[in-house]
Amino acid sequence: MAMSNAKKQKLEESLRKSGAITPTDKFIDAGYANHIQLLQRPQPGFACFTEEKFIWTGGLSSDIVIPYDHIQELGKCLVMLMPMGIKISYQPTPGGKIVKKKFSIWKRNTWLALMAEKSGVPSPV
Repeated sequence: MAMSNAKKQKLEESLRKSGAITPTDKFIDAGYANHIQLLQRPQPGFACFTEEKFIWTGGLSSDIVIPYDHIQELGKCLVMLMPMGIKISYQPTPGGKIVKKKFSIWKRNTWLALMAEKSGVPSPV
């Protein structure tokens, strides 16, 4: 399902207002996505891509902000037997513990290629 430009604009405004996107960061695109947590139901939300970072924002959950330069590894995974999952391993602080997150998103190869280009990490595409 494609997201309307009006919805994308509202998302960008909301993320700028919250400070997740800085005034100098350029919003690229967004899509519907779920955050997949181990042993819990997927949390619906939106995957937003800027020139500097990947942001997942969703209903009652706090935003997940991953600067591209913190990404250590990108991968693919299945979500309920559907080939639409992405895995992101990143290091929030230099020398800190590696954090792994999973998301389901349509057109995952497109988004993985974008994140690989921005982060310099090889794409699993």
